[in-house]
Amino acid sequence: MPRFWGGLLLEATDIQFLEGKKSVSLRINPASRIRITGTSGSGKSTLLKILAGLKQPLAGKLNRQQNIRQGYVPQEMPPLYLPSMRVFIKEIMSYSAHKNNMQEIHRLFQNEMEFWQLQESLLDSRLDSLSGGEKQRFLISIALSLDPQILFLDEPTSALPAKLKQKVCDRICSLTIPFILVSHDLVWNNCMLEEISLGE
Repeated sequence: MPRFWGGLLLEATDIQFLEGKKSVSLRINPASRIRITGTSGSGKSTLLKILAGLKQPLAGKLNRQQNIRQGYVPQEMPPLYLPSMRVFIKEIMSYSAHKNNMQEIHRLFQNEMEFWQLQESLLDSRLDSLSGGEKQRFLISIALSLDPQILFLDEPTSALPAKLKQKVCDRICSLTIPFILVSHDLVWNNCMLEEISLGE
């Protein structure tokens, strides 16, 4: 477990994420639970990627705790030309940061598949044959199986029916790790989240 400097995992100062938009500053500590809202095109996903270290800001400073494990759930599955979900997962797990903990990651992933009612046979299905909801549940399963210390989620309930939206909300809100969420779904309204509004 890394030491959190001053209790902070991440500190963003005057982050400019989109031309013409007001910059954003925030601090993420172990108890942070943040929801980013705004209209389409307001830069929500771009800001999330910057905070997750997947994209550079136009300006500003981002300090992140070193060696922290993070999970990232994209809005859609990347357009990878891989034959199956099993190969896709193997590609993700092949990163050196995960190699020393493969047995535990596999155990956690099996638990997540069971929780999300994902059949083992789906692992050998073509990616383009899976429904949007199946892809979304696989992405959440992968992120949680990496035993993250912070979680970034981009519209994790967008492709799901109402019952599953609530299940995702309940699962994420029960976690004891900080998370940053982009979503316009009303199901998150009862989760007691700090809100950052990017407006229009």
